[in-house]
Amino acid sequence: MKEFLLIIVSLLITDFLSSQVYAWIHLEYRLFQDEFDLGLFLLDFGIFLLIAMIVYSLLRKIFFQERSVRS
Repeated sequence: MKEFLLIIVSLLITDFLSSQVYAWIHLEYRLFQDEFDLGLFLLDFGIFLLIAMIVYSLLRKIFFQERSVRS
């Protein structure tokens, strides 16, 4: 259950943070509404993936910290 909660919370935080980064750098690429541009797609996906990896790893340390303390 904790793993499922970790994934959901990390996706919600990642979505919020990535939308803030997109607004900050003025990236307004909509994949299925604009014409396909590989460079913008890779930039969009790369930013989202980078933020997701950082958020997931930090939340995983927080969520599972008590397990390592008890051992």
